[in-house]
Amino acid sequence: MQDVVLPLRNNKPLDARTHLKYLRWAVFGVAVFIYCFSLLFRQTTYIYMFFAITAAIWLGGAGSVIVGGLYWKRGTTMGAYCALISGSTLATGAIILEQLWPKYHGGATFPINGQWMWFIAMVSSIVVYVAVSFLGKRVYFDLDRMLHRGKYAIEKNGEGKTYDAAKGIKALFGMSNEFTKRDVVTYWFCLGCTGILVVMFAAGTIYNVIFEVSSEQWAQFWKYFMGLMMVLGIIVAVWISIGGLREMPEFFGRLKNAKRDDGDDGTVRGNESADDEVVRGEHELSEKLKN
Repeated sequence: MQDVVLPLRNNKPLDARTHLKYLRWAVFGVAVFIYCFSLLFRQTTYIYMFFAITAAIWLGGAGSVIVGGLYWKRGTTMGAYCALISGSTLATGAIILEQLWPKYHGGATFPINGQWMWFIAMVSSIVVYVAVSFLGKRVYFDLDRMLHRGKYAIEKNGEGKTYDAAKGIKALFGMSNEFTKRDVVTYWFCLGCTGILVVMFAAGTIYNVIFEVSSEQWAQFWKYFMGLMMVLGIIVAVWISIGGLREMPEFFGRLKNAKRDDGDDGTVRGNESADDEVVRGEHELSEKLKN
């Protein structure tokens, strides 16, 4: 609905009731498709590889579009469409080939597994996105306006600016100045846990390449590795659950008192969202008052 239907209805915005009705039908349609697909599809590969190749139908092209759209002012709409189409076409084609390959090759499985096809789809979509954007009309998009940063930051519900950019190491790791001290501690703890697990896995892999490791030794390694993951996971889950329960009353209070803007539904008109029209109007009014 947000990524395909609304952009195609550029000059015909939906009212809130119709929008919700279409969303419900879309969810129902997905459920029916999943049910029928599960009955008819013949599994020909490992389930994890199947997850990878089906995820690539959307994620094979979506990553380059999201990252390029938010962080590259030279990206174009045509580049985004071409990237999505190329990624989904490659993934869907691979699923079809996996079904047909054993029939015409003596029962042999398709030589490229789902994980590799996902990688190929992602790389292809990145190349297509960059190439089409460069070959198209040279347009530079104002990312600060789209992300409500800098001079385009606005007040909402009396809670201050929508985005306050951080600097230095915090900005490098994606933290804004809206992070509380507790948020920063939680963020660094989770990041540190992931780093420890990555270092352990890398060290074990390097050791296995240099020295001969028996199956019993690997089983012992994975025993302690999974045990550490479980302990760290429990700590994080308990800590975040406590914080979530503590802030639940404030959360429901904000939901109850928040001012809804039905116009902010993801609709894009002339490369500008409905919410951006409001932001631009407020910014222009502010500039007039200053002058």
